[in-house]
Amino acid sequence: MIEYITKSELRNFAGKLNINEQVNLRKSASSRALSGATFLSHSSKDDDLVVGAIRVLEGHGAKVYVDEIDPEMPPYTTEETAGLLKSRIRQTKRFVLLASKNSKDSRWVPWELGVADGC
Repeated sequence: MIEYITKSELRNFAGKLNINEQVNLRKSASSRALSGATFLSHSSKDDDLVVGAIRVLEGHGAKVYVDEIDPEMPPYTTEETAGLLKSRIRQTKRFVLLASKNSKDSRWVPWELGVADGC
């Protein structure tokens, strides 16, 4: 597996799919069974990179979970959101961080990393 991938490469992987395919990929990643899945932690400001990251990880055999449109997540951030995220991270087999300046500055990404580190 490659050691790192650039933002432009992630955008290129995503760009090979039409909009409907990108939407369907996101939906499937937000509603899949968590057992054996890979939790993809990312900043919402890096939204343009998520589809490419999912494609790369799935190309290596991962079943990726992203929380952004999980139908069980509350529409607004609450304590329940934190509890559900913690549960999702613990239920998945792997945790992958989409590292960027945005993820470093995010309120949630460092917290998710801490939860994953404690699993």
